[in-house]
Amino acid sequence: MNFGLSETQQTLKNTARKFLAAECPMAEVRRLAETPGACGESLWKHMAAQGWMGLLISEDYGGYGMSMVEMAVVLEEMGYALLPGPYFSTVLLAAAIIERAGSEDQRRAYLPRIASGELRATLAHDNETAVLGASVTPDGYRLRGCKLFVPDAAAAHALVFA
Repeated sequence: MNFGLSETQQTLKNTARKFLAAECPMAEVRRLAETPGACGESLWKHMAAQGWMGLLISEDYGGYGMSMVEMAVVLEEMGYALLPGPYFSTVLLAAAIIERAGSEDQRRAYLPRIASGELRATLAHDNETAVLGASVTPDGYRLRGCKLFVPDAAAAHALVFA
């Protein structure tokens, strides 16, 4: 059994390492870490152009439908670079929940926008101290209450409540 990376996975790893070395020098990481949401628009768009937002998202919704091995390869390189921003919460939390538990309408509305880098999202999951309610309005729903510890909420355009 071969436990090494395939040629495609090794190419992805090398590309990610080279990209992140150029786009995330330590001075830029420190600068972005001090901004609200720790997310640079330019960096986010460049990562989206690499296809990283859609690695795990099915091709049916504008992604590449790759496996967790490819995701792990990219995440490892992001860890080396200390990548700031909401990548993990957008791609591994919100998009994964939408794809697996969302309705077809929700998948079609959100996943292509996440895969293209247009939409950043995060997961607001239940916790013992969460107090959240919703009421119906003519435009949809109005949420009121409090969710604690929502990762990357300051950088997110959308919250997925679970």
